[in-house]
Amino acid sequence: MQTYQSAIDQLERELQVERNQRVALQGELQRIQQDLKSAQHSLFALHPGKQRLVMALEVSGLGLWDWHLATNKIYYDSQWKLMLGYDVEEIANQGYSFEQLVHPEDLPRVMAIFYAYLEHRRECYQAEFRMLAKSGEWKWILAQGKIIEWDELGKPVRIVGTHTEITEQKEHL
Repeated sequence: MQTYQSAIDQLERELQVERNQRVALQGELQRIQQDLKSAQHSLFALHPGKQRLVMALEVSGLGLWDWHLATNKIYYDSQWKLMLGYDVEEIANQGYSFEQLVHPEDLPRVMAIFYAYLEHRRECYQAEFRMLAKSGEWKWILAQGKIIEWDELGKPVRIVGTHTEITEQKEHL
């Protein structure tokens, strides 16, 4: 009889441990759910701001680019590509895409301005140049950019900027 009682006592202790673990897990689950709700609220709060930014870029006709210098990867938003008549998937997010589209006569000057800015010899990155549109015509672009991230040695890591199509203004000069 005592063997049965000790077995029952052991099972009750194990059951209590499992109950305690379940309660702890339920508490953790509730904390996770609360964290998710907080994250969703933050995301929803940011969403209108992102929408406003996208609308402002579209209305202004600005194309956005984001260049990670170490990898030579460049993010071009859809407006950047569309201003040249390209579909989103037609231009790779690489530095060579930009270089292939810039007019050969303009490329050395544009790159000199860019590198002078990176080396802190210019206060801002701003350049006007021609880029090849899908239609085969050359469109004038005003590029502006700013370094937004540096490495631990103070070297630029990331630069973000915009392109504005200024062909009409250039032709009326």
